[in-house]
Amino acid sequence: MPPRKSPPRASKPVPALAIDLGFCSIEVAFLDRERPAAIPLRGSAILQALAAAGAGLPAVVHGTPGGDLLVGEAAEAQLVNKPRSTVAGVVRLLGLQHEALAGCRPAIWSGLSFAAAQDGSVEVTLEGRAFGAVDLVAALLRRAKEGAEAHLGHEVDAATMAVPAGMPAAARAALVGAANAAGLRVLGVVEAPAAILRAWAAVRTDGAPRERVAVVRVGGGSFDVTVASVGADGIEVLAQRSEPAQGGADLDSGIAGWVADRALATSGVDLRAEPASMRRLARVGEEVKIALSTRESGGMNLPFLSMGPKGPVNVAEVVTRATLEELASELVERVVAHARAVLGDPRLEGRPVDHVLLVGGMTRMPHLRRAIEAAFGRSPEEGFEDVGAIARGSALLGADPSAVRL
Repeated sequence: MPPRKSPPRASKPVPALAIDLGFCSIEVAFLDRERPAAIPLRGSAILQALAAAGAGLPAVVHGTPGGDLLVGEAAEAQLVNKPRSTVAGVVRLLGLQHEALAGCRPAIWSGLSFAAAQDGSVEVTLEGRAFGAVDLVAALLRRAKEGAEAHLGHEVDAATMAVPAGMPAAARAALVGAANAAGLRVLGVVEAPAAILRAWAAVRTDGAPRERVAVVRVGGGSFDVTVASVGADGIEVLAQRSEPAQGGADLDSGIAGWVADRALATSGVDLRAEPASMRRLARVGEEVKIALSTRESGGMNLPFLSMGPKGPVNVAEVVTRATLEELASELVERVVAHARAVLGDPRLEGRPVDHVLLVGGMTRMPHLRRAIEAAFGRSPEEGFEDVGAIARGSALLGADPSAVRL
């Protein structure tokens, strides 16, 4: 009698990825023993350590003369030097119709050539070749997939995707198409506020009562305001408002434009007509914006930024927090208006919120924090790790999508 064959051992299930494709970067997480863990995507050990803390893969794509697409750090290095062939913030292009492009072009897109595809969507010309948003996002997701596989030591073929609240259906469909082109099955699409709430609920004290939680997320390319009821039996979204095409990158553009206007008045040179100069101003403007979260003033020193009839154009400006707050006033007012509208939703029945969570680099601005605190009548939570929260929460929701009720 032949020996009985042992049944094949069950292979270890391959974890799905959770991907947060932001305007500035891509964050990726997965469930490790039922706990969400970040996946570093950058190259060196130092950059990988930063990625584990939340500095994900730069969401930048560069077209080479040979027709290839470079992404991540290699593309970011060309963002200022080669403005006509390098594009950041590609998530904003997903599902966007060419006719709507004029209203959402940040300074970091200076120098790019856009055209309308046959279906009316936006195409970007990089080194003489036209790419749609799906092509560009697919290149980023393919790199994220490869980086995750290198970190995990095996192939992955599925992911849960996080999107801003209110992202149009056409943009969501384009994102799914890009993920498929990158070799990823999309298990689900979750909204960023729901993922944030799930990440926060995961670290709540066991037995905590059901509470009302507000999430104000202001990212580089979009923002949303959400109020939900959170309890041990799940999360119920009660009210939500969003703007999927306004964010911190637009404030960076405002800073760049403010400096360009001052340079025009003193030198006669219109920096707005120089793509490399405007991109450089936008990048430095972002650095100053970050610095002014903890300081009262910051310098923008850019010697030999351009050349005019009077000689070199040197930018040496001191940006005060008061100036920044003036430039940010429109964005802050819009965020607060949405917060007030959410608080007035009938489903809230006039009851206050118990916690306020702030997510996104812009929410570190003292002026915005004060305005949000005034709108909700409550100080924002201290100690909540907002960096990478969307990817972490998406990983948890991918395993249990029923945890959130809309």
